[in-house]
Amino acid sequence: MKRQVFIILGVLSLTSCDVYKTSMKEAKLWVNYEKAALTLAKENRELKLTIEDLKYDLQKVKAEQEYSLTDASDSKARGIASVAAINVEKDLVQFKTYRWSPSELIAKGNSEFKNKNYEKSAQFFKTLAAYYPETKLLNDRVLFQAGLAAVESGKHSDWAIEHFSNLIEKYPTSDYFRGAKLWTALTHLKEGKKDQFFSVAEEFRKKYRNTKEWKVLSPHYEKIIQNYK
Repeated sequence: MKRQVFIILGVLSLTSCDVYKTSMKEAKLWVNYEKAALTLAKENRELKLTIEDLKYDLQKVKAEQEYSLTDASDSKARGIASVAAINVEKDLVQFKTYRWSPSELIAKGNSEFKNKNYEKSAQFFKTLAAYYPETKLLNDRVLFQAGLAAVESGKHSDWAIEHFSNLIEKYPTSDYFRGAKLWTALTHLKEGKKDQFFSVAEEFRKKYRNTKEWKVLSPHYEKIIQNYK
């Protein structure tokens, strides 16, 4: 009987030892998994940052390639010295020092807008329009972005109207056309120029009533319409 007890205890001891060893192996395995997961998460974050940097570099390269295909008259022919500096309290671009190319001005304008540095973004786009008005890089998308930057800066309504007006005039079939019209109207309204606002809003009422832009304008339109009846 005692011998059987010892055998049973021995078996239990061995079994417990095996269970313990298995548990320890599993615990170590989970620790390794957690370490690997943390490492992968860190690498994933770093990879995302690298991808964002590459996207920015690619955008810049594309812009530079497009610019290289334009005529030489797009860049320096106008004569940098003949262009007056943009009228701002603090020049954040310093064009005459750095001699930014059109592609660099666009890349910087987009980057600063993305980082919500709207005043700086607005100045880069305004500098582009002032020094390189004929460049093919100053397209409808860039003009729209320039207008938005000027609006968001809270200081340059005249720049915004200028950019949006250029877009409307040069790109009547653009996907940004109605957006430019909308922001033109809202900028006029913000400046208290109700006549100009009403003129654009009335055009939307007649031509673009089923658009999302009219849904934005209509509440303002209804509030002031009595002044024009």
